[in-house]
Amino acid sequence: MYFYAQAARVASHYRYEPKDGVQLNKHISAAAMLIAEDILTPKSSPSSDPQAAREWDREQNAIAVVSWLLAFFDALFRWEESSNNENFVEILSPSHKFFIAKLFQLVPHPTRVAAIHGLFPTNQNPSERESSIYNVQYFVHPRSRRMSKDSLLLQALQKPKVKVGEIELANLEAGRRKRRRN
Repeated sequence: MYFYAQAARVASHYRYEPKDGVQLNKHISAAAMLIAEDILTPKSSPSSDPQAAREWDREQNAIAVVSWLLAFFDALFRWEESSNNENFVEILSPSHKFFIAKLFQLVPHPTRVAAIHGLFPTNQNPSERESSIYNVQYFVHPRSRRMSKDSLLLQALQKPKVKVGEIELANLEAGRRKRRRN
């Protein structure tokens, strides 16, 4: 998951020609499918419920995976926010098969909440992460406005039943830029 997040972060720093953007969207959609099928769904029998959340042997590993899933989407949001186009990354559309809400619904609620709270570590105990038995690496530096501490999106992802709509995904800054130009 760390490498998917890093790939999205690197891709988000560039401006692409339309044809390149289409190809990159295909690769991001394929990565989202692999994340859903290979990382977030249970590895038990083929008859198991595909909507069931995966159970993790170590909670710290689950929190780390979810933090890097947040990083993956943070990079995609940042890419949209810094581009001139609105909503051009397909998997950020609520109708996409591997939409953010659908992926995060595959994560147990307590794990989701712990990962989101970990995005903004408190200064009260700065060595809390360093004292982890497994010394797991976490994503803790969101750059997207939609992943800010009090964003509607993060509030929606912390609810037991994840429901993300257009309002949670709204790129408010893009709307402000359009109004300023007019």
